[in-house]
Formats: sequence, structure tokens, C-alpha cells
Amino acid sequence: MERAEYRTTQFPCQVVATLKFAPVKRETEQLELLLPPVYLYKKAAKSPKIHLNFGEKKELNLERSVLFPQGKLIIEKIWLEKNQLCLSYRLEAFVKPETIVPHFELMDHQEMKQGSMRFDQEKPQVIVFPVRNEGAKEFDLSLDSMGQLLPREKFTLDMQDK
Repeated sequence: MERAEYRTTQFPCQVVATLKFAPVKRETEQLELLLPPVYLYKKAAKSPKIHLNFGEKKELNLERSVLFPQGKLIIEKIWLEKNQLCLSYRLEAFVKPETIVPHFELMDHQEMKQGSMRFDQEKPQVIVFPVRNEGAKEFDLSLDSMGQLLPREKFTLDMQDK
């Protein structure tokens, strides 16, 4: 597969996927397709806001725990770096930790939501937020929801001419 895109629709629990494949050999009889990981997110119940005040520091060592039904999320440290805020975390869960992902929201001290979070490609236990206000030193962080990996579907495509 060369490229995959998917997005949610306005209907609950519906995902639209677009897949682009590289050319296959003419003699190929079947292709197996495993859908990309899709997570079902559930709102976090009564997640406390964590106030962050960097002052003159660039890094805060937190070791703060947030409980959720399947276990505990520990926010290890948070740091500012080139117009972005990064946080590292670990999960202590009753299920496989790789099947659960957190979704955080970050606000500045004026209650303005910062950019959408993304996971670092090289370090999956690091989350990155773009910071809209360069000089901002105070933020509120909250756990919005937890995502549970849905079962991955595998399809077999028959490539023979009929």
C-alpha cells in the first residue's frame, strides 16, 4: 500500500477510508488487506486539570497519575521546545498498554485551546502540542478521553480475472 487516509463522518462509529495501492504483478491471485488501527474514544470521567507553570524553567518533572477504568496513566515530564509543548507518559493498565491511547487537551492561562495533540513518530510515548502563543509559560492540561484499539479487520481480495 502506498497511502492510506481515513476520517470519521458525522454519523457515530462510521469511518471512511481511502487506500492507494502500488501496482501488483499480473500473476498475483490474492491480496490480503489489514485495516489500519482505529480507536474508539470514551470521555474521561472527572479528569482533574493539571496546572503547569514553567516560570523560567523549560522542563517540569511531574510524575502525576490520572486514573481511568482500565488502569493508571502517569505523566512523567513536560517540556517546552520550539513553539511546542511535549509530554512523556507511561501506562499501567489491566489490558495491553499498546491497545490504549490518551487524548489530552491543552489550554493557555486565558482558557484558549492550543493546537491539536499528535504523537511523536519516533517516540510513541511522547505527545506534542503546538503552542499558539510563543511566550506562554502557564497552561492547563486535562485528559479528555481514552482510546481503545478496535479489532483490526483483515480482508482477502481476489485478483484473478473473471
